[in-house]
Amino acid sequence: MKPINTDPLTRTNSDGKPYQRAPQVESQIVEALALDESELAERLDIRDFKTEGYFQEECLVYLIRRCHREDRGDLVNKLTERLIQRCARHINDRVSFSLDPVYVDDCFREVIATAFGQILDLNSDHGDFAQVRFWLWLDRVTSNAMQRYWKRQREDWATDSIDCDEEEDEGRSRALRQKLEEVVSKSVAPDWQSVTTEALRLLSPNERQVFLLRRHAEWEIENQNPDVMTISRYFNRSSRTIRYWLTSAEKKLRDWQGGQQ
Repeated sequence: MKPINTDPLTRTNSDGKPYQRAPQVESQIVEALALDESELAERLDIRDFKTEGYFQEECLVYLIRRCHREDRGDLVNKLTERLIQRCARHINDRVSFSLDPVYVDDCFREVIATAFGQILDLNSDHGDFAQVRFWLWLDRVTSNAMQRYWKRQREDWATDSIDCDEEEDEGRSRALRQKLEEVVSKSVAPDWQSVTTEALRLLSPNERQVFLLRRHAEWEIENQNPDVMTISRYFNRSSRTIRYWLTSAEKKLRDWQGGQQ
């Protein structure tokens, strides 16, 4: 039997060396290319990664690109469908966790369009890293899309009535902040990673975004370096306002966590 050769990757890493697929992925690609379409279709129906015969996502990316180059449209569609089925929930969970519902569907569609646009672009090497570390690559594509929707959220919230609330009596706001800070300081530090999407719905849009940027993305509230993106710069608000939103969010989430026990 004539040896089956796989196409090498051309994109380079930070050391200037071309990316290399894992040996297991290379082996799966060779195995997949030796199958006829009916046999390959059966293998693609295996969805449990622990089951023998499962083809990893990196392998599917390679097959999509190769079949696309060979103008095998039906097989490209089938492979693409299977890969979307595998990653749809992962994308949706990330997007819905940090965006208001009104933006979720559009952002999800943008991630899918961008990801498969790169995979199907045979004139570039954008799909190379997807054949090396698919899930990390997908998270990067998702994060880039979410950044654009975070910006849209911020712009849409600029006229929100929350801004009006901040301009109310300073004495009352100061007293409320102090009370919230006292509650937080006397409480045991919670596990913020356990906060669910349902709990985040209890927060105002600004509170939710500040909480996610601070506790999950680990952004700084302020930094003297003008080149560092901070939460204050992101919202174009003072650090005092950001801390007020964060404290208010954490108080609401503490109350929610107390109700779950």
